Amino acid sequence: MRLGHVGQRLKEYKTSMLPEHKSEIFDTMMEKRGQLDKFWEARREAQEQRQQAWRERTSANLERNHAKLAEAESAAARTRARISENEKKRREATSQKWIAIHSEWIDSDVKKLSDIQSQINRIQNWIADDLEKLSR
Repeated sequence: MRLGHVGQRLKEYKTSMLPEHKSEIFDTMMEKRGQLDKFWEARREAQEQRQQAWRERTSANLERNHAKLAEAESAAARTRARISENEKKRREATSQKWIAIHSEWIDSDVKKLSDIQSQINRIQNWIADDLEKLSR
């Protein structure tokens, strides 16, 4: 039976009850209300602790993703520099052999750059998701 319902029933029947019975029921209701208040307070505190732990994990994940993003952007810059350097060497090459070698290296680095850019996009999406979660 709900505590509010018990209070309503007490109101309905208090005129036909003995004072000591009314007092006993009222005291029991107050005791139960105190127990319920303690229960809800403990539940709220546990929820707040879980929420705080989740925020800390999400913030740590966000920091890791920022570090991964910086690393991936650095790798992309190095790969672009290598492509540029190999394009210059290919233009300056005097034999077909070296033109072919530099072309292979450029093709390989272009594919690698595409993969790195996909990784950068994925990490940026993770960061955006985490920021959105933390802003709620």
